[in-house]
Amino acid sequence: MDNGLWCYGPAMFAQIKSAVEEVLDVDVQKVEPLDKGLVNCVYKLETTWGTVVVRIFSHKNWPEEGKLQLIDQKLSIARIPHPLLLYFSSDNMFFPNGFMVYEYVDGVDGRDAILSGKISLGDFYERLGNMARGFHGIKCTQYGDLRGFWIGNYDNLTDYLKKLR
Repeated sequence: MDNGLWCYGPAMFAQIKSAVEEVLDVDVQKVEPLDKGLVNCVYKLETTWGTVVVRIFSHKNWPEEGKLQLIDQKLSIARIPHPLLLYFSSDNMFFPNGFMVYEYVDGVDGRDAILSGKISLGDFYERLGNMARGFHGIKCTQYGDLRGFWIGNYDNLTDYLKKLR
């Protein structure tokens, strides 16, 4: 899908502004597209609450209802830093496949940090491994593949990945 055909432009900016103001009860001062979304349409918004990211879903029922909320809850319980999920809906009240709003975290992404020399590839992988150790240890009662077709019960990602080998 070429996201540029339908989700970027003045009319969409106004629709996003209206939707976010309604669901978060904030004023939106600025809407700007982010070029990081490969599947969904992604925007950065300046609001009276603070800076947020809006992700407009390109596919019906993807992500599945409850999945992102569960991930957010599990990360919070494990005290793993992550952007706060502020709103999620898969209904078509504002956009055909729904949208989500989450806290914006300022900084440089890993790819850009490596390319600019702000971090070495080795240091990046070390930090990534430390982060992965934290979230891979989170227990779940069921784990399936990323498309939502449950193929078994697993306590954690490590057990699931062992099954795939």
